[in-house]
Amino acid sequence: MRRYPSRREFCSVAVGAGTAAVWGTSSVAAANELQPAYSLPQHLPRKLAVCSSQWAWFTHSGAGEPYENLEQVMIGLRERNFNAIRIDAALHLCFRADGSPRGQVGIRPPIPGYSHRFKCLNHRGGNRVDVLNRLLQFMELAKKYDIYVILSDWEYMHTLWFVESEEVRGEILSIPLEERLIRLAQHMDRLVSILKEEGLAQQIAWIEPHNEADISDFPLGKENQRLHTEAVAFLRERHPDILVSADLAVIGNIGTLDNSQVYDHHMYVGKELYEEFFRRTIRRQDIDLDDPWNDDFLREMLEPNLVPYSTLKENFPLHPESRVYGREGWLRTFWIYYNVNIDKFDRWVTEHYERIKDQLWENAAMYYSKHAEEAKRRRLPMAITEGGFFYAPLYSRFEESESGREYYDYLTDLAIKNDVWAFAFSTYNGPEMPVWWSCRKWLTETNRRFLRGIIKGS
Repeated sequence: MRRYPSRREFCSVAVGAGTAAVWGTSSVAAANELQPAYSLPQHLPRKLAVCSSQWAWFTHSGAGEPYENLEQVMIGLRERNFNAIRIDAALHLCFRADGSPRGQVGIRPPIPGYSHRFKCLNHRGGNRVDVLNRLLQFMELAKKYDIYVILSDWEYMHTLWFVESEEVRGEILSIPLEERLIRLAQHMDRLVSILKEEGLAQQIAWIEPHNEADISDFPLGKENQRLHTEAVAFLRERHPDILVSADLAVIGNIGTLDNSQVYDHHMYVGKELYEEFFRRTIRRQDIDLDDPWNDDFLREMLEPNLVPYSTLKENFPLHPESRVYGREGWLRTFWIYYNVNIDKFDRWVTEHYERIKDQLWENAAMYYSKHAEEAKRRRLPMAITEGGFFYAPLYSRFEESESGREYYDYLTDLAIKNDVWAFAFSTYNGPEMPVWWSCRKWLTETNRRFLRGIIKGS
C-alpha cells in the first residue's frame, strides 16, 4: 500500500532541499535528458491523463444522467486510463459569503427547452444539489479509485447559467470585480481545509482560483495579474503542501504568473477549424439571425424549421451589467449549433480540415513548443487542461471521425515530446460526451500512450 508523506514530512523536505531542488532541476536531472526539468510532490504521479468534467459532475446528476452514479464515473475513468479529472468546484455554491455551507441549490438548463442540443449543457435541470456534500462524496470516491482531482471554478464564466435562483446569481455577481479572485481563494481555502480534515486532500492534483482568469469576469491586464497573483499567494501561504496554479487562456501570451506552481495554459490549437465557419455565419453583423435566409451559405447549412435568435435570447440568463454574462458571443454560437444541419456541418468541417490540415499541425507544434520551452525555463510542470479544436455541436461526429482522431493523436504525440505533465487531449472527453461511449477503445489507448510516453506508430 502506498504511503503518502504527511504535511509535516513534505514541508520539511521542501524546506531542506531548497527551491532549486524541489521545483527546479537537480544536478542529476540536468545530466540526464530523460528526467524532467521539474520535481513534484512525492504522492503525485509522473503523468496525469486528465478528464475534463467542468461543471457536469453536479449539473448532469439527475436521474438517468451521466453523473448520477459517481462511483460508476470513477470506474469508467479507470477503464479508460484516466487518472485525473478537472472539475468546477463551484465555490460560491459550496459556501455563502460568510463561509457557511450553502446547502441545496436548484439546477436549471441554461436555455430551457433548447439546451438539450448543446455539448456540456444538455442536462435536464429541475433537480437540487448540495454541491459541497456532493464534492466530498466525489473526493471520497476519487480516493477509493486513486483518481487525482484538479479543483477549479467557472462561476465568472459559465456556472451561473445553471443556477435556478436569480437571487443567488445576483449575489455572486454583486461581488465587486476587484474582490472576486480573493473571495474565491478564501472559499477554496475553506474547501481544502475541510478535505484535509476528512483525509481527502492527498487526492488533489492542484488547486486554482478560477478557470481562464485572464479572460473571465475580473479586471483585465496588469490589474488582473496583480489580483490573480494575490489569490495564488494567499492559497500558497495557507496550503504550502498543495500545488497552486494560475489557469490561463490567451494562447499567444507565453508565460504564467511568477508565483504559479504549475504552468497551466489552455491550447485550442485547432480552433481555426471552426473559426472559418463562425466568420461565415455568426461573426457577421450584417445577417439577421431571426431571418437569415438571404445569405447563401446559411441557407445551405441551416435546417428549414429555424428557431429565431430572439427566442433563445428570451430564455438565456444574460446579465447586461456583466462583461462576460452580458456578452452574446456564446448565445450566437448556441443559435447556429441549434439550427445547423449536422450532416452538412460535418461534411463542411471535414473538407475544411483537409484544406488547412498543414496549417493546423504547424500551429499546434509551434504553440506546444513555445509554451514547453517557457515551462522548462521556469522549471514548472506543464499542464494542458483544455484544448483541441474548440466547442462543437453536440451531435457532430467530426471529432470522433478518422480525421478528428488523427489530430488528437498528433496532439498527444506533441504532449509526449514536450514533456507535458498533465494532459487533456480535448476539453470534451467525459461521460457526458459522445466520445466517452463511441470511442472507448481509442480513449483508453490514447491515455495509455500518453501515460507511458509512446509515440503513435512507434
